[in-house]
Amino acid sequence: MKIQSVFFKKSSYLRLIPFICLFTFLTVGCSKKEKTYYAIEISGNLVGYSKTISTHIRLGYLTTFQPVELEVLDYRQKDHSSNDVLNKFRQLSQYTDPGKYAYLYDELPKPLDQLCALVKKQLIHPFDAGEFANKIPKDRTSEDQEFPTVSQMLEELLKRDRNGFVTSRKPEDRLVVACVHHSMLFASILRHRGIPVRIRAGFAKYIGDSKNLRISHVICEVWDNERNTWILVDPDRQKVDFSRHEFEFAHETWSLLRNNSLGDKQYVSRYGNVDSVTAHLLCHDLSYVIGTEEPYWEDPPIVSKINYGITDLSEPELLVLDKIAGYLKDPDNHLNDLVKIQREKPFLRFSEEPLSSPAKSTH
Repeated sequence: MKIQSVFFKKSSYLRLIPFICLFTFLTVGCSKKEKTYYAIEISGNLVGYSKTISTHIRLGYLTTFQPVELEVLDYRQKDHSSNDVLNKFRQLSQYTDPGKYAYLYDELPKPLDQLCALVKKQLIHPFDAGEFANKIPKDRTSEDQEFPTVSQMLEELLKRDRNGFVTSRKPEDRLVVACVHHSMLFASILRHRGIPVRIRAGFAKYIGDSKNLRISHVICEVWDNERNTWILVDPDRQKVDFSRHEFEFAHETWSLLRNNSLGDKQYVSRYGNVDSVTAHLLCHDLSYVIGTEEPYWEDPPIVSKINYGITDLSEPELLVLDKIAGYLKDPDNHLNDLVKIQREKPFLRFSEEPLSSPAKSTH
């Protein structure tokens, strides 16, 4: 349902009157059998709500005496993902498909914490490679681009140790790959079991000693069927079902950036500035959610356009990224919107060349 042409001043307390009226209208109009909750956002900021979640009111950016479109979206306190949405995240992508090596998953542990520990025994993050400096060959400090797919990762793991997934794998027989590869392998295993998983991009708040430190990172959201909700799992750092306050999703950082609200936080990445890495992570989070799961070392044109900051982008481009960030707050209800916007905007597209297997170096 959409209600258009609501007028009020942005800077005046009178702006709340339409929302109070709308809140009353919706509350009275709903069924008494259904407990309801109304979360009211003004330009992304929550200004009011009742006791239980059922409806989400999303507002666009407000300007003085401009018509504002209110979009009333069905929402619930616990995720209400439909079977179609969950089935989407059960699907293997070209990057997470294990191919002929799927049999390696048959005897793996079911508990998520045990599975994380086992995945970690097969892989080493490049940042941790220093701990194994005397065991890992110097030409293998990072192998991300040599093994862009899970099937290639599994093939190489078997070459280095024919026993497959083993806790006793020697450091020199592990793959030295980033957090993305940890999440890809973890997601591949769970999807093979029929469990919905999606990879997500953002910044970890739990890596490092400073509370203001933000490390660019990739984790997984796993569907918990018993609790009817998505939980966070970090296969690289072996964290299971942790608080969302510990991870700053890309869309959250983008909103802070747009509102000049980053404060004294320190954002760490391979990029020269926080603007570039935030756009990079936002575009990759889009890629992960819609299922294309593009390699992290590639970027769409809009990211490459940023040299000094997001001021390098045009206003229409910024508004598109604003819209993506808004949709990524609630991807279950906006999958089709995200797919459509990525398809329609050429500056969001990654390379359209078919996936090919790069030549592997000899170790």
